[in-house]
Amino acid sequence: MERVIEITRVQVGHVVGRGGATIKEIQSTTGASVQIIDGPSVRITGDSEEKVLAALERVQAIVARQEKPDYEGPVGAKLRREADVLGARRSKLFDEATARRNEGDAQAAHKLVEEAKEVGRQMEEKNKEAAAAIAHYNNEGKGKGDDYFDMHGLRKEEAMTMLQSRVQRLRAKPSGIVTEFEVITGAGHHSAPGKKQLLKAATVTYLKAENIPFTEVSAGSLMATVIGTGEAAVAAPTTTAVAADASAKMNEKKAAGAAPSASKLHPKTEKRKEKGKCGGFCTVM
Repeated sequence: MERVIEITRVQVGHVVGRGGATIKEIQSTTGASVQIIDGPSVRITGDSEEKVLAALERVQAIVARQEKPDYEGPVGAKLRREADVLGARRSKLFDEATARRNEGDAQAAHKLVEEAKEVGRQMEEKNKEAAAAIAHYNNEGKGKGDDYFDMHGLRKEEAMTMLQSRVQRLRAKPSGIVTEFEVITGAGHHSAPGKKQLLKAATVTYLKAENIPFTEVSAGSLMATVIGTGEAAVAAPTTTAVAADASAKMNEKKAAGAAPSASKLHPKTEKRKEKGKCGGFCTVM
């Protein structure tokens, strides 16, 4: 019996798997023969309908996941949604603060700004939790070791911070120990327009800056060679980390613009102060 299913060139890699692991596993567990043929297509053959249909179901499941991949997992997705809600609330509070300031109510504006800052801190913490959950889902949660890092689902700053941490751990191995470290940046097939390959570009920049040799395995995968030094290295801040810090400071300055102005002396008191006639009792407006 034979079945043929058409797939895209991108899906070929998912069906075959790393080093052919996925396609071999499908064949060993179903007893069917699975081949990639021109088209590209997947040809499934076997000595029984049961075996062929079992393999076909496995291939179709892989294709379905690739067409609409889950890069966050249930926990990561939930935390991201909660962070987004907090982000929307923060924006609304800043807008309200601006409106109050324009109305001349500096005190109310200041209160709203402080509330927005606190909500912003909560949002940042929630995103950190989400990033940790997503990274675990795509790596340790799938049985991957310290020689593999899938960045899917992570934002650039999150991915770069985690990449630095993982490289530090590999460098902390005994001196001379070599680790072939595969970094999955993704090829950008599911990225929003204008954001394709951002993770790959940032990863390449980081590896070059750290003098870590690497080769491009595929459009969305890099293989880096990390050599152990026997001691943990302290990584310098990446450009993305610096940019994030600069962005935070810029937001602080914007927020400060909504704060009430410094207390002013009454005009007549100002003149008296200049003449030294206040005696320490100048009236504040």
